[in-house]
Amino acid sequence: MPIDQQLTHLREVARQVAVIPAGNTERSRMEADFDQRLRAIVRTIAKRDGVAACFAVRDGHVVQSAGGMLDYDALGDGCWTLVQTCATLAEQLGLGTPQQELLLGDVRKLAIIRVGPVMLGIVAGAKTSLHAALYG
Repeated sequence: MPIDQQLTHLREVARQVAVIPAGNTERSRMEADFDQRLRAIVRTIAKRDGVAACFAVRDGHVVQSAGGMLDYDALGDGCWTLVQTCATLAEQLGLGTPQQELLLGDVRKLAIIRVGPVMLGIVAGAKTSLHAALYG
């Protein structure tokens, strides 16, 4: 299944999980499936040409990672802060709910894609196409 379809599926699972009471067996099963699929996506993207690392952040903590980054804990915290700041700015500008954030440096870029309660981060070379990073 292509990455975009996998991300759409994960967003739908996250919506379903959100309405199931905690402790419910079905919720536990769906959360485990979500985590397993997320891990596979992170590993797949990290192997793509031009991608230095891929990671997933939930509540400010890196829950999945692949690739060669220095400090995933600091990266997770920084991404969480960036996303919260962007959400505030988007609200002030009337943009609606942010779907992605992009931080572009002269050497690397960081793309953050929201997937339900998780942020999927991709660190790639500044000239690397995000389309290529996602779809190979």
